[in-house]
Amino acid sequence: MNSLIGCRASFDSDLLVRLSRFRHDVFVKRLKWDLPMVTVADECEWDKFDHADTVCLRGATDA
Repeated sequence: MNSLIGCRASFDSDLLVRLSRFRHDVFVKRLKWDLPMVTVADECEWDKFDHADTVCLRGATDA
C-alpha cells in the first residue's frame, strides 16, 4: 500500500481533484449523506472543514 500524508496545500491539483471525486462518490452517492452544499450531480465534495492546512491521509493499493 502506498500512503501519502500532508496538508491540502502540499498536494498537486490532480490529486486534490481525485480526492474530492472519491469523497463525493463515498459520502454523497454511496452513503447518501445530505450535504447542503453538494448535489448528486456534482462530481466533487469539499466541506467547511477543508482548508489549506487541513491534514489529509491518502492510501492506495498497487493495482
